[in-house]
Amino acid sequence: MLKYFFISLFIFSNVSFANEATASLHTEVNKEEQKKNDILNEINIEKYKDELMEYQRLQRENLMLKLRLENRTLEKSLGVDSFMPEGVKLVAIMSSGAGSLRAKIYENGLKNVYEGDVLSEKYKVIKINKDNIKIQDLSSMEEDTVFLLSKG
Repeated sequence: MLKYFFISLFIFSNVSFANEATASLHTEVNKEEQKKNDILNEINIEKYKDELMEYQRLQRENLMLKLRLENRTLEKSLGVDSFMPEGVKLVAIMSSGAGSLRAKIYENGLKNVYEGDVLSEKYKVIKINKDNIKIQDLSSMEEDTVFLLSKG
């Protein structure tokens, strides 16, 4: 009988030890999975934050373009041409031989420009007349963005 008691005690201790080892293994696996999930959540939060910031920037740009388009539409309907390129002023128009004209403008210093020249990567000189020059706004989304720049 004592023999059966020790055998059952041995089996019971092995079974309970196996249960503890299994439980310990499960908690360690759960901890590792929790760490991985925390890292993934942190990465997802950063990615979401970056996407949100980019979306907000695009919304602001879109709003500015809509307002600019609305302002230009209102100016055209009122017959007002209040466009003045930032920092660009016409100083003089001169002939440059062979019947062509050149304009002297002030844009971060005096410059001589000809038809087709680009100013500040934003404006293109379309035509030079004896009284004014036509400038196209390259940064605008509108098709009709040609404006006159006169002396004075």
